[in-house]
Amino acid sequence: MNGAQLIERCQDAWREGREAYLEYRTTSGLTEEALIVAARTGKVDAGQVLHLWLRLDRMAEMLEEATAGRDEDLEDDADSEDEGEDN
Repeated sequence: MNGAQLIERCQDAWREGREAYLEYRTTSGLTEEALIVAARTGKVDAGQVLHLWLRLDRMAEMLEEATAGRDEDLEDDADSEDEGEDN
């Protein structure tokens, strides 16, 4: 992957009011897309590095599912504490 070309492609899309996507393969071999929110190149001792900030819809869904149970547990704990208070 050529980082400079990807940055240029993103900048062109953003200038035109379009979104830029990164197409990648998952570990299971499926092709997925992620919205590129920001991109930057940099240098390290080993050479050039590409920094991408992505929005992974699948990851957002997984986080929502994971935190949904936690939110319900917190509400249950708060209700239990309220019931135990002396008024």
